[in-house]
Amino acid sequence: MSETLTPDICIIGAGAGGLALAMGAAAFGVPTVLIEKSEMGGTHLHHGSVATRSLAEAAQAAHDMRQSSKLGLAPSEPRIDYAAVRAHIQTAIAAVAPSVSEARMQAMNLRVLRGNAHFVSAKSVQVGDIKVEARRFVLATGAAPVLPPITGLEYVRALTSETIFELPELPKHLLVIGASTHGLELAQAYQRLGSRVTVIADSPLLPEIDDELRQPLFDELAREGVVLQAPVEAIRIDPDSAGLRAAYRHQGRDETCAASHVLIAEHRAPSVHGIGLEQAGIAFDHDGIKVKRNFRTSNWRVHAIGDVIGAGSTQATQVQAGLLLRHLLFRQPVSFTPASAARVIHTDPAIATAGLSETEARAKDAALRIYRLPLSEADAAHAGLPVHGLVKAMVARDGTVLGASILGPQAQELIAPWQLAAMKRLRIEDMAAMPIPAMSLADASRRTALQHFSAKFRSPSVQSLIGLLRKLG
Repeated sequence: MSETLTPDICIIGAGAGGLALAMGAAAFGVPTVLIEKSEMGGTHLHHGSVATRSLAEAAQAAHDMRQSSKLGLAPSEPRIDYAAVRAHIQTAIAAVAPSVSEARMQAMNLRVLRGNAHFVSAKSVQVGDIKVEARRFVLATGAAPVLPPITGLEYVRALTSETIFELPELPKHLLVIGASTHGLELAQAYQRLGSRVTVIADSPLLPEIDDELRQPLFDELAREGVVLQAPVEAIRIDPDSAGLRAAYRHQGRDETCAASHVLIAEHRAPSVHGIGLEQAGIAFDHDGIKVKRNFRTSNWRVHAIGDVIGAGSTQATQVQAGLLLRHLLFRQPVSFTPASAARVIHTDPAIATAGLSETEARAKDAALRIYRLPLSEADAAHAGLPVHGLVKAMVARDGTVLGASILGPQAQELIAPWQLAAMKRLRIEDMAAMPIPAMSLADASRRTALQHFSAKFRSPSVQSLIGLLRKLG
């Protein structure tokens, strides 16, 4: 029997963005339908951040065992049980899954439909026997890995972010092709777990990150044995008895790499096919769905967020979901800029950025001031294994925090107050006044902000005031 639903909002895709938007709408009591054809939680839960971070935590533990002599403990080479590592990853996914499950969504009075959704007109979507005629539609269908046009790649089993965790054995030599942050995260994790890892890419690695942050990361990866070669050209893959052999040119020389497995870690295509975008009059191309102000597509009833419009990260997607919720519920005009979402590279050392980069900040304020401080200035940096890294803050002439970057352990945690400062246009004095618990790496952020006062304290006016007060007793 067919059914027609008429909710206020219909969201297609239950990944990070779709779920955030759906739960936000439900919290306000807005009638909402959420449609998902595959797994609740999407790439973020099953193949992305949760799985990769779980693998990296296991790899970090192995690395720390090798470094334990620095703490007065006998170092040991860990025995890697890769089946147990895979089980650990699945346990982490299973622990997160209930928070985004269909049962929880239904408990929040969300109607969840499972199946393929496609537009049958400009204002209606069909899912099996159910038609949805919503006041507004939101496309949050994400992106999926695609294989690049590399000669010979079709003759070997190429792994992607959606298949690498299915491997029953640890790769002996993993060739990572691609310049994505995800590729570097997996490269370091597998190297620490006992694989040999080579990374090649046809473009520079992390070009958007300041060199003073990315170069220490590259140096650490090289110390641990990860081979980085980028940019390269003329890549060719040939199968051989060991798995495969890659040939390419790097810095004018012909190079080869024999590997057991190859991971494609860059190319992702927005999921725009099979949804009936043409029938709905929604403009799109190979880069994704085209959106205007307020994430509106060429169909005024339909909005789009996330990787299907090129968001690029889970946090960017979730920020877009929050902005769109404000627009849909309260008619507030909203817009998204990449600087409004923190970016984190979950390597060791980790890199986290918030707000504007140094280049972007200089373009905005010629009188930009930059404050830097090593993480080692925080007392907590000396209590465990050696901590290397820095805090870097970009501050406008008037003292407004424009952005910050952090290199080092816990960077993803330490960046949070800087992200708030950049979003809310707080002043550097606010960061300097931030109360920090004793023995916390976050004290390096406070001390970075305190540098702002050094010049002020030595200014003639301040020195004159101090001198006058001293004379007065």
